[in-house]
Amino acid sequence: ARRGLALGRPVPPRARAMQKAIREYNGKKLMSKFLKDEAGQPLFHCQAAQVKSLADLETLPSTEPWLLTAKLVVKPDQLIKRRGKAGLVKIGLDWEGVKAQVRAWMGSSIELEGVRGTLDCFVVEPMADMS
Repeated sequence: ARRGLALGRPVPPRARAMQKAIREYNGKKLMSKFLKDEAGQPLFHCQAAQVKSLADLETLPSTEPWLLTAKLVVKPDQLIKRRGKAGLVKIGLDWEGVKAQVRAWMGSSIELEGVRGTLDCFVVEPMADMS
């Protein structure tokens, strides 16, 4: 059996850390649901939308009205490292700009660090004010 950190006790199989790659959108939703303070209040509020098809571009504003009023960030949500350096993060867009960018990216083939893939999932978030 695997031993616990500096304790010398066996670690039960269910307590072992799992490593599973998940999308940014899913990770943020999990954090907002399960990370709570001492009073049980969420530590993190996830305001994000996931675009998996061009049809989502027409339906999302009805369930996520903030998309129509906020400055937005859009990026592929496909476990790609260094998206910013690759030009795959667009900031300060309005909803029309996001739709145009997703349409341009959707289904396109890219190659980063020797790995080739097709862009088919995106995350849209409000742009954070860093001032």
